[in-house]
Amino acid sequence: MITKAYFLIGSQYVRYDVASDQVDAGYPKPIGANWPDFSAAGVDTGVDAAVDGDDEKVYVSRARNTCATTSRGAC
Repeated sequence: MITKAYFLIGSQYVRYDVASDQVDAGYPKPIGANWPDFSAAGVDTGVDAAVDGDDEKVYVSRARNTCATTSRGAC
């Protein structure tokens, strides 16, 4: 079951808690400073959405493309 969703706008993102139906405290945050692999891959802006999956991967959507990443790599 998905418990967190990430919404990215421009160069910032928020983490949304599905169970409590609200954005977690302390957000928005800059994508590049918190997800350095995304910044290194050049996708720290323009991402549409990301969802934390049950399989320890984050699924990222940009335009019509979707990819999965872990803390060890980037899309």
